[in-house]
Amino acid sequence: MDDLYHQTILDHNKYPKNWGKLKGSGVLSSAETNSSCGDKIEVSIKLLGQIIDDIKFTGEGCAISIAATSMLTQHIKDEKLNIKNLDEISIQDIEKMLGIGPNPAREKCLTIGLHTIKQTLKLT
Repeated sequence: MDDLYHQTILDHNKYPKNWGKLKGSGVLSSAETNSSCGDKIEVSIKLLGQIIDDIKFTGEGCAISIAATSMLTQHIKDEKLNIKNLDEISIQDIEKMLGIGPNPAREKCLTIGLHTIKQTLKLT
């Protein structure tokens, strides 16, 4: 099973879902950088009321940060999440999406996408 999860991470890193930038009126965007390793993620979000209608991201970083953000944006988009539900997403949820166990050294890589999304929506 580990090989499957590692392949999933590599696939999301090489071919990230929701890659790009949204344009137009009403698009919210922001970027965050992980100063300890240099990962940078930029997120753009289009809301429909309190629902995340569309989400895209770009960035540079390690396979974990890109794959985690790709999977997270896919989850958010597929579920049409209400912005209030973002607080319910934990690092354990992201680890589960990626199929990896806890690793405190990689916590910032795992969560940079979530932090950027929350910052974009002014939830932090």
